[in-house]
Amino acid sequence: MASHSPLQNLDGRKLGVHWLRLAAVRAGEKSGWTRFDLVVSEEKGEFAPPVVEGVYSAGGRGVLPWIELLAYEPRLRRGSETFDLAAGGLDRELFTAIAELIPPGGHLMVGCETPPHHDTYQALLKGVPPAATPLGAALFAAGFRKVKFFYLAEGGWEGQQKLWAEKPLDEKMRRDWEGATADQLRQFLAAPADHAAAQACVPRAQKLLGELLAGEKSGG
Repeated sequence: MASHSPLQNLDGRKLGVHWLRLAAVRAGEKSGWTRFDLVVSEEKGEFAPPVVEGVYSAGGRGVLPWIELLAYEPRLRRGSETFDLAAGGLDRELFTAIAELIPPGGHLMVGCETPPHHDTYQALLKGVPPAATPLGAALFAAGFRKVKFFYLAEGGWEGQQKLWAEKPLDEKMRRDWEGATADQLRQFLAAPADHAAAQACVPRAQKLLGELLAGEKSGG
């Protein structure tokens, strides 16, 4: 890994009382790609599995840097002990740290078909706006103000459906994207699907819509 790699900014990054360790850094499948793992540590030791297995692309030829998380494990273990990042809001801290490596206009992709994200995936299939799902809400809060359900037939993990989360280029774009998200939330809340996965997202959608409307009124 080059000495100036932005990934190094994640090594030792605090996550509550825990910290991240950058591990298994190696060349990716294509030029400019770097594969990496992130492990959550604390004084008593490390949790397993890696919280993130990802690909970082430096971009180039008109493409901005991007990251794909091939695996994101929000529930970790160490012996008989378990650690749930979302329970303490640490999932948002994790994505905020990752977001700092991505410039305005860049994007983060997170696979969502795997068992750890069952609730998010089922909600997406029932028409819940991505930003109102458990995983999508964490991405939105980390500064990715456009979150969409996306299928890419080629890439780091071919064929997996994923959330595509993008950072706005400027304040106008941010406001436009937030307005579009508010419209999606209104439509969903007007007639949420009669399914447990969708119904579980209603309170989150209501809260996010309230925050977006409050931001509009304050001119934010």
